[in-house]
Amino acid sequence: MQHQQYANSTRYYGVNGPTRDSRRVLASTTTSNVYEQEPLLVSQQQQKRRRRSKTKICLITFIILVSVLVILALMGGIAALITWLLLNKKYPYEGDELHWDWRDIDVNNVSFPRSFLWGVATSAHQVEGNNINNQWYKFERKDIGGGKTPIKDGSVSGKAADMYNLLSHDLDLMKNELHLNSYRFSIEWSRIEPQRGQYSQEALDHYHAQIDEMLSKGIEPIVTIHHLTDPIWFSEMGAFEKEENIAIFVDYCKFIYQQFQSKVKMWITINGINVYALQGYQQGVWPPGKQDSKLAAQVMKNMAESHVQAYYSLKEMNGTSKDNQIGLVLNMMQFDPYNSTNTLDRMISNMVENDYKGCLLSFYKSGIFHFTEPGVVDLKYENPKAKGALDFFGINYYGNTYAKFTPTARQKFIQMDNGKDVMTDMPHFPVYPEGIYRAIVLASKELKKPILITENGIADAKDDRRDLFIKRYLYAVSKAISEGHQVIGYQYWSLTDCWEWDEGYQLKFGLYELNRNTMERKMRKGARSFVNIVKRARRL
Repeated sequence: MQHQQYANSTRYYGVNGPTRDSRRVLASTTTSNVYEQEPLLVSQQQQKRRRRSKTKICLITFIILVSVLVILALMGGIAALITWLLLNKKYPYEGDELHWDWRDIDVNNVSFPRSFLWGVATSAHQVEGNNINNQWYKFERKDIGGGKTPIKDGSVSGKAADMYNLLSHDLDLMKNELHLNSYRFSIEWSRIEPQRGQYSQEALDHYHAQIDEMLSKGIEPIVTIHHLTDPIWFSEMGAFEKEENIAIFVDYCKFIYQQFQSKVKMWITINGINVYALQGYQQGVWPPGKQDSKLAAQVMKNMAESHVQAYYSLKEMNGTSKDNQIGLVLNMMQFDPYNSTNTLDRMISNMVENDYKGCLLSFYKSGIFHFTEPGVVDLKYENPKAKGALDFFGINYYGNTYAKFTPTARQKFIQMDNGKDVMTDMPHFPVYPEGIYRAIVLASKELKKPILITENGIADAKDDRRDLFIKRYLYAVSKAISEGHQVIGYQYWSLTDCWEWDEGYQLKFGLYELNRNTMERKMRKGARSFVNIVKRARRL
């Protein structure tokens, strides 16, 4: 076998190497193999080139994407920086809100004019009892699911403090125990006009008798025509949602003014345009329970215009004299930035401040109303006649609150406490006397009209802060007067505990504790400081 293999090999190679024939065969074989392998080599090279090409494309794409992202990030950063600079310019840091060092203040060092109007404030639906013909009567019974109503403690106003029947007794308390010389109250529209165009003579006679008794006891009546309640029929017509309803309200103002103008010198057309509009139409916690910022702005504008038309209509009526003073009341709480060094907190604070009261102060200062909530509503309205359309300005004040920018919140902010102030029983409302001073200074500067403190009081069920509250707030009012601001009176909220709208009966504001079973009134210890200040001021 080995010999045979050797023979075969020598056939091609010979003994001394490959023969000529064998070289031709080998050359032929080699050439044939090369031709057979060439397509495979070309294919492999192309695949390598394609892979390199794809890698380059991917790398270039990656570089481009990264570059774009970097450019966008830089542009975003620049835009953010420009925005931040613009916001800081528009809403500059001006330090924290005003705070006094009470350790250095003598709260007994106060002084008030002899003509100062000392009183208490109430509203018909909250104290009279059995007001069954206004929109609140329906709202407080509304089923919102789970057997609950919109009222936090589930109560209804019911008999309230039964002041419709007990006012004579309460006037004695005002005169003989509190030593007051004025009383701010509202005449309930739905009692006077329970159906459109139908007026109750019984209700008119009742209010005449009450006003006569006030005057006989040396108590100056301060009448509010509209205090947060609408007759059901007016509410069903859309109330102040519709501009055409303004005329209906003005006609009622003329009617009620004509009835009592000879007895009442001081008139308030509307109490709290801002809270009526925002609580009822933006927050939805008051009737009609809507949450629509556009509608809230429209309601606020229509109410602001209602006052202007009512003011001029009443001024033009026969029998009106310079003694008849017609004013307007706004809630004047501050929405201070939660973090005054945070630009966004300052921004949202400024926006809320404008929509809450700034747009209204502007309207009565310049005739321009401008309510804006970015991306939601931008309502501008002008009436040159609004400028100065009031004889005095009423301030309702219960404290400030802190606005923290929160983009996920419906109004883009949430209310916060600063963790330092003494708090009242009303959520997010601290004892902040500096705030009423700020409100007086602002209103005096913007409107240049006499100022009446129409509501100021504390929710204090334990009666352990009322004395502090009264002394410090009246010090703040006295300080404003000493600096030249014309404050003509102070009406404490309220005489007795009463029904506090969506809070029900759980908040205790009264100088007198109310036993709702017996209707007995008992003066709280914290009220003594109010009595003492009034007696000193009136030199009694």
